[in-house]
Amino acid sequence: MKMNEKIPTKEQILSSKHLKDYRKNDRNMTQEQFADEMNCATVTLGRYERGEYKIPDDIIEKLSFMSGWIKEYWQGLTDCKTTEEYEKELLLYVEELEQKGLEGYEIHRQYKERRRGQIKTLLNACGFGYEDFSDGSPEHDWLMLIKDQAPLMVKEGYPHKITCRKNGGLETETFLNDSELSALLTDISDLIAFRCFQKSQRKISASRKNE
Repeated sequence: MKMNEKIPTKEQILSSKHLKDYRKNDRNMTQEQFADEMNCATVTLGRYERGEYKIPDDIIEKLSFMSGWIKEYWQGLTDCKTTEEYEKELLLYVEELEQKGLEGYEIHRQYKERRRGQIKTLLNACGFGYEDFSDGSPEHDWLMLIKDQAPLMVKEGYPHKITCRKNGGLETETFLNDSELSALLTDISDLIAFRCFQKSQRKISASRKNE
């Protein structure tokens, strides 16, 4: 292929295959004979069949009228030759896309559910309470049923409720957005890692003293 030539699309390749198969197998004609019937040059027909040229609309119209097959077949959009077959193919394609969409949604939902559980476990271990009012959470679904009872901060884009009990027994609460929650979790993780490191160092020091 020359540098200035375009790479044929998959539709163009399929269209050229359909054309060549029709000429050879259905019409049993040479390129010269078929080109004459289609009122185009033999060289041009050869380029259509090799996918070098896109088959123009007027040739598509002739092929569709001549064969009785739908234009989409000659355009390389499908291998179906009739409208009924093509509509069934499109319906199956749409159903496949819908199924993939549902599967993707379910995978995403399960991931968020696991992530939500991990966050709650971590915060509870540090003495915090946690409720998630973001999309797809049980708390959010509950709020959708009673929208008027949704906390103002949730409505304003702060869906993560953190509660903490002070020494006096009073419970305080704050609402965080996604980035603030992420920063809090990072701080907690760093603090836990640091304390684990300190604990490990104390054990090592105690062990060395006993040697």
